[in-house]
Amino acid sequence: SLQEKIEEQSREAEETQKKLALNRDNMQQRMIENAQKLEEMKQRLRKDAEEREQETGIKQESLRNERTRMEMEREILNAKLSGYERDAAKLKEQRDAMKEQRD
Repeated sequence: SLQEKIEEQSREAEETQKKLALNRDNMQQRMIENAQKLEEMKQRLRKDAEEREQETGIKQESLRNERTRMEMEREILNAKLSGYERDAAKLKEQRDAMKEQRD
């Protein structure tokens, strides 16, 4: 009876050690998988950041181009306005001259 108890406890201890080893292996496997997932997430975040940086650069370039285009339009409008002002001044001079001739 004592021998049986010792054998039973020995079997239980072996089973417990097997379960512990299995748990340890499972934990190690999960740690490896988590480390891999973490690395994948880091790479994805890095890639996303690079893409956003590229998009931002493209947007900034586009905004610079738009600003340049608007500045050129303003210059053209200013030139036209100056031309109209000159034309208006000439017409005013002609009108004043005609008034003087009438008077």
